Amino acid sequence: MTGGAAPQPGGAFAVAGESAAGRAAGGAPDADPGGSGGNLSADERCGNGALEPGEACDDGGNVNRDGCSSVCTFESLTIALESKGHCSDSEQLVLIDLAELLRARHHAAYLVDASSLDTASELRNFDVVVLGGVRSNCASSSVTDNDLDAFDPLIPDFLLGGGGIVASGWVLWGPYLDHSPNIAAALPTVRSDDTMSGPLVTPVPGSAFISRFPFQPFEVNKYAACAGGSKPGADRIINVGMRDCGAIWQRGKGRAAFVGPLFTEPYLYENQSLLDGSQPGSIELIVRLVEWAGGFY
Repeated sequence: MTGGAAPQPGGAFAVAGESAAGRAAGGAPDADPGGSGGNLSADERCGNGALEPGEACDDGGNVNRDGCSSVCTFESLTIALESKGHCSDSEQLVLIDLAELLRARHHAAYLVDASSLDTASELRNFDVVVLGGVRSNCASSSVTDNDLDAFDPLIPDFLLGGGGIVASGWVLWGPYLDHSPNIAAALPTVRSDDTMSGPLVTPVPGSAFISRFPFQPFEVNKYAACAGGSKPGADRIINVGMRDCGAIWQRGKGRAAFVGPLFTEPYLYENQSLLDGSQPGSIELIVRLVEWAGGFY
C-alpha cells in the first residue's frame, strides 16, 4: 500500500485520541476524552466505548480476546505469512498489504518461508500461519516445488496446542498438497480441480461466523480457486455463485480456515483490489478470519 493509513475493517474500536462517538461522527479527536466520566474509576470507564485517559482502546465491552481487552489495552497476535507458497510476485504484494492491515490492528505480522516454521519451537513462535498457493509457474504441470511440506508434519500438534491456520488461493487445487497431507487433513474443505471465472464472492446465510461478522460481497477479477466442498462439521462461510468456496472449523484447541478466492494470483492477472481498500468486504473477511484463527472472538 502507498500513502495514508491502512483500511480498517468495520467495527473498529476507539483508539487513543478518538472516541467511538467521534469516530462515528467523522469528527476530530475529542477535546475532552474524559467527558462526564471524569469522576468514574478506571474500571468503571473501561468498556463505555469512549477513550478515557490511561486507555489504549475501548470497544464498548469488557471481554478479552477481541482485540481490546477487558482493561482497555490492545491484544495482539503473532502471525506468519508464508511467502514461498505463492505463484507470483503480485501475490507477494498482496501479502505485504495483508501484513500492513494486520499491523494496523496492533498485530505482529511477518513474511516468512518454511525455514522459519520447520521446527516445533519455531512454529510455536506464531499464533497463526497464513498459507497460499505454490511457488512454481502456476501454468506448469510441475506444481510440487512449494515449501509447505517442510512444516506439514508439525501441523497436527500446532493445532492441538491452540495454533491457527488460514489457507487460500490454490492450496486445495490439483496436486499442490500431494506432499502436505496434514495440511490437507486440517483444512475444513476438500480438494478440487475446478475454478470459477468472473465471480462475485458472497456470505453464506446461516453461518455462525457470518452472522457475527457479515461482509459486503466482493469481486474476484478472474478465477476463484474454490474448494470441492466443506467437510462434515465445518461452518461454510462463502459462496461463489452457488459454489462452496470457503469454511472454518475447530481442530483440538486450534482453528483452521480456507477462503479460496483470496490471494488468487496466477497467470497474468492480479487481485490486489482485494486488499487495497477498494473492496471493504474482502478486507473485513480476511482480517476477521485471521483473528478468529488466532483465538479471538
